[in-house]
Amino acid sequence: MTPQNPSRRDLLRWSACSALGMSGLAPHVSLPLLAQEPKGAGQSPRRDLPPLNRFSRMVQEYFIVQVKKAEETALQTKASLKTKEDAEAYVASVREKIRQSFGPNPERTPLNAKITGTV
Repeated sequence: MTPQNPSRRDLLRWSACSALGMSGLAPHVSLPLLAQEPKGAGQSPRRDLPPLNRFSRMVQEYFIVQVKKAEETALQTKASLKTKEDAEAYVASVREKIRQSFGPNPERTPLNAKITGTV
């Protein structure tokens, strides 16, 4: 541990040591075991591992471009609406697109409602 840049592990180790000292458990716990450096300290095994996702931004950037295109198209369509009939036709087309995205409605079945009590 360097005094200027302590790691989280060092801070946790020293806070545990001070907490044990304040609680009176220090004679029962081996403090040198808590304060010693772990084996292999200074070597990070993470540096040897290759990155798992080499193209992390590629797909995200693709979808950002697609969303911007869709947004621009939607804004142009909304800006071109001039009359009430245009707006109603636009709303109808949006509703139809939503219906298509969810697919057909299921068959209607009998409700079979039963009254169990009244208030």
